[in-house]
Amino acid sequence: MLQEEVNDLSRYFSILNAISIGHTKMSAISSYLQINAGGLSPYISKLIDLDILEKEVPITEDIENTKKVLYKIKDNYLKFWFSYVYPYQSYLEIENLTYIKNKIENEFDLYVSKIYEDLARESIWENITFPLFKVGRWWDKNTEIDIVGLGEDNKIIFGECKYSKKSIGLNILKELKDKSKKVIWNKDKREEYYILFSKSGFSKDLIELTKKESNIILKEMA
Repeated sequence: MLQEEVNDLSRYFSILNAISIGHTKMSAISSYLQINAGGLSPYISKLIDLDILEKEVPITEDIENTKKVLYKIKDNYLKFWFSYVYPYQSYLEIENLTYIKNKIENEFDLYVSKIYEDLARESIWENITFPLFKVGRWWDKNTEIDIVGLGEDNKIIFGECKYSKKSIGLNILKELKDKSKKVIWNKDKREEYYILFSKSGFSKDLIELTKKESNIILKEMA
């Protein structure tokens, strides 16, 4: 589709490759590609118009009036292709599949953890009993929260996702609660909930705590 819509295909591919390997801010893309940010803007806008990229901002920010913008490849197949196929075409041409296979194996858990986070965020609606009008992520310079959902009646839910072989314990919940204090949204009058998604279950003491505190939700999602 991209080939039919644009002329400078290599420039678009370079941008998508940069984003796929973690350069998601405009400044980071610019630095990685050694291209002025102003020169990148038309390409980024075109990729958004084609529904290939999307803007992401912290959930409490106004997308039209914030500089805290990240760019994300919407389709997981495209993200994989630009992460592990496009940059290594020379290896594929000489059939050096071992190098690519090893690279994928070494980075697989990190790659899948991001997809796992997306799936968890999309499933948040199924795992709570109150309506939300907005779901996303939140971050600042030093902190990131995987899931934040804003609900009616000043209800807010914070979520953490762990795609790991280890079960989640009380320490992860404590870290999430500490991070949640940085989110300025109806700070003095909100009702807080917490949800933890885990590939490998939860510790016994964390499970016991949920029997006492009804605002904590545990979801095992393999």
